[in-house]
Formats: sequence, C-alpha cells, structure tokens
Amino acid sequence: MILSGFEGRDQIVPPAFRAIFPYADHSDVWKLTFDVNHQLTTLQAISVMEEWAPKYWKSKNATTLDSKNRLSNVSFAQDQASDFLMHRSAVRQFLKYMYRTSISTFKFTEKEAIRMREIFWKADLDAKSNYTSARTLFKNDTELAAAHKNFPATFENLTASYYYMHFSSAERLNWTLSR
Repeated sequence: MILSGFEGRDQIVPPAFRAIFPYADHSDVWKLTFDVNHQLTTLQAISVMEEWAPKYWKSKNATTLDSKNRLSNVSFAQDQASDFLMHRSAVRQFLKYMYRTSISTFKFTEKEAIRMREIFWKADLDAKSNYTSARTLFKNDTELAAAHKNFPATFENLTASYYYMHFSSAERLNWTLSR
C-alpha cells in the first residue's frame, strides 16, 4: 500500500490473493491486487477487498467448488483476506521498527539499514508475500551475513525486542492461510 512509503517494494503480489480467492478469475485478482496496493490505509484496503469479494470471488467459469476447502465460502475467504491485509500492515510496522532500531542502536548505519530493508522486501517478493518464508530467506541472505558476521543473531534479538514491545502487532506477523 502506498502509505508505507517504500516506493512500491512492499506491494502485495497477485499470487497472495490468488491463494485466498482460488475460484476468482486471474484478471479480477490482478485488479484487486492493484486496487488494494493503491489504498492509503489498511482499513481502506480492507474496504476495497470487501466490496470486490461478493462480485468476483468466484468466476463465471469456475470449476465446481471444493466443499472441503473453506475458501469456497465467500465470507470465510473475506475474513482470510482481511486477516492477510492486517498481517501485511504488521509486516510493514515490523520493518519500520527494524530499520529505526538498527540505526538508533548503532547495529547498522543508515545506508546499511536501507539496504537491509530492500533485501527484506526482495525476500518477501520471492516468497510471494509469505512472511515465514521471507524471514528465512532474509535471515540467510549472504550479503547481510558478509557485512555483519552475527547478522542472524542480531536479527533474532531485534525480532525478540519487537515481539516484546509490540506484541499485538507481532502476533499478526506469522499469519498463515487457513483452508
């Protein structure tokens, strides 16, 4: 979402919404992703998604709904999408904290912190907006490990500090899609 100020690096990618709305037409999911990414707040993004879902969550040509997949229920899918958008907001808050704290505690220079943020968003893109996977890619990044030999431990310490200080937001970081 534009609110973050990271010049598009924190954008949600269509595969993230495709996972939540598996019965929707690909072009409709792309449009939802585009519209959500252009909202100024998470609540506006949720509103856009809630307006979109009843009309487009299932394409006219969709195969038979899988009764065992809870995402075949539009209300459940909307709840999952809302939780996902709140999760993305928490990820942005976490990265802001990592950026500011790593500079203020002299663990990174501002230039290194900017690069750290760029590497995280690249990992997030590679992980298709999945925080758990992105976190692993980020923590094991060779560029950061080469620049800071204790980077994995530093990252874990900053993460633990964030969890302690911002527990309600941190709870949302490890969101996973329920099916």
